[in-house]
Amino acid sequence: MAFENERNDLVAVGTSPVLVSVADRRLDVVLTNNSPGAEKIKIVLGRQPASYATAGGVPLLVNSVFFASKAEGYEPTNSEIWAISDSATGVLAVYIRPNKDKKA
Repeated sequence: MAFENERNDLVAVGTSPVLVSVADRRLDVVLTNNSPGAEKIKIVLGRQPASYATAGGVPLLVNSVFFASKAEGYEPTNSEIWAISDSATGVLAVYIRPNKDKKA
């Protein structure tokens, strides 16, 4: 079942920061490091990272997943979501379902 305005795609992530999602209310966020090698990707919420070395955030090794879903009792961030890799060949699988409920 497809939801209106959901996003389900792959994003190339290199050593420059990539805006994965603008600030928005969300029901689900699933980000998976699908890089072909040993690339590490950091997920940074709310602010653009300057570099991989100085970026805080959540580090993802290959095949690691960042997951937040209201259905599972987690509150997905409403902030911008940024990604940055330690190499030029990072690949991030992105699934985001926005929350369009006015009461949430």
